[in-house]
Amino acid sequence: MIRIPGKTVLCIAMMTLMVVAEVFSQPGAPPGGPGSGDLPIGGGKELNIGLFLQGLYAGNMMMNPASDENGPKWGADVADMLTIELHDQVYTNVVAIISNGTLKTNGSITVFLHDSLDGSYYITIRHRNSILTVSSNPVSFAAGTVNYSFYPAPGKAYGNNMAMLEPGVYGIYAGDVNQDDVVDSSDMGLVDNASNAFLTGYLAADVNGDGIIDSNDMGLVDNNANLFVMAVTP
Repeated sequence: MIRIPGKTVLCIAMMTLMVVAEVFSQPGAPPGGPGSGDLPIGGGKELNIGLFLQGLYAGNMMMNPASDENGPKWGADVADMLTIELHDQVYTNVVAIISNGTLKTNGSITVFLHDSLDGSYYITIRHRNSILTVSSNPVSFAAGTVNYSFYPAPGKAYGNNMAMLEPGVYGIYAGDVNQDDVVDSSDMGLVDNASNAFLTGYLAADVNGDGIIDSNDMGLVDNNANLFVMAVTP
């Protein structure tokens, strides 16, 4: 399935996405930030994910911290906050949504889930100005600790939907500013307008996360729009 703004194209039959999810906020969120302290410390199943965001990538398997006008938004070692969804094996049901997951600048993120989640699930990553990205296959959650890395190869994402950041390192495409699952002229328009207004801060139009909206952000969006980057899901 490929998502296109305003409609969903399925190869076989039309389906309705049913959401039967539990929403968790993570205790690893920055102190005082959203999600801190909402789960018991040390409880539940541990999920460790490795990934890089194209917009924040600095090189040598490190990311810059997303910033506002005053500096790093969540701390010097935090790239940004993510939402993680677990979908069933036919991708029609969302079985869990983990909000406010803390992505470190080294590409690591750890979240905790209920022990009852012991099936196999597609891992879906959402980020405020990146393309929705899904694991290539359902991942087994039978063990108490689950590990999955997106970055070693494009095939770790469904449909090979990853950007090469440097040889052997792949990341989630940047530039979906309006979160409609495609990078196109509508995203470019948002960045262009914000740049012309000299906006600064922790804003979706700041695609490279430096706290300033300018031609650097437009370059990322323009390049990915020319590549027809869009979300690819099962």
